Amino acid sequence: MLDAALTIQQTQSDAQHDALTGLPNRMLFHLSVNQQLAIARRNKSEPSLLFIELDGFKAITASHGHAVGDQLLQAVARRIADATRDSDIAARLGGDEFAVALIQTGVEPALAFAHALIAIISEPYRIGEIEARISASIGVAGYPASACEIDTLLKQADHAMYSAKSAGKRRASVASS
Repeated sequence: MLDAALTIQQTQSDAQHDALTGLPNRMLFHLSVNQQLAIARRNKSEPSLLFIELDGFKAITASHGHAVGDQLLQAVARRIADATRDSDIAARLGGDEFAVALIQTGVEPALAFAHALIAIISEPYRIGEIEARISASIGVAGYPASACEIDTLLKQADHAMYSAKSAGKRRASVASS
């Protein structure tokens, strides 16, 4: 009976976490952020979302293969997780896209954190004999200024991230209200 319970628990965890990085996946991120938004509505707090896309990742995988790309994604995930507070939620959404929900952090502090995170992600990576250099573009959206529900917040942060990319990459941009 204990083995069955552990198997069920492991299966649930596997369904909610990214297999490569161990971070929460898009489904768990949505569930967690929805709970935080309900708390924010009640407490009148202002969480923020960061939508992160890596700059230069595709060139690394094209030059060095998918195994190196996977190791690079794992290293990026560790850096993101290490940079966030225990109360925040970091997730891999898929491919080279990540998201972070900053709990009780308004847009201006979230933007400052985004700039710091870009610097952290942009430090060189040593993968075997390869030194990989990438950066990140980050979009920031805040509740309730940008949107009041998770899908729209993510969409707003995604649009802001594309604004950062079009402005020259390795930048952060705030979603328009």
